[in-house]
Amino acid sequence: MINKEQLKKLKNMPVEKTGLVDIQTVEVNKNKPIKERFNKFIKQINNPYQFLYGDAIINIEYAENGKPLVKLLENCLINWKNK
Repeated sequence: MINKEQLKKLKNMPVEKTGLVDIQTVEVNKNKPIKERFNKFIKQINNPYQFLYGDAIINIEYAENGKPLVKLLENCLINWKNK
């Protein structure tokens, strides 16, 4: 599993389109446990702070006092499961 230091390094990477993953290509097995889905998501997306949506570069910033990234992604995966 990715740790906090690895996430901090990803957050501070410069924005370049090359190397970013289009989130539309990420596949999540809705039948797997949430922890397994999260790990698979991170492996596929590479950088949860910067990714593509088609041709658009998406940069996400999370509030210091907000929910942890893991919790936000977990909620996202749960919502995908319910669709």
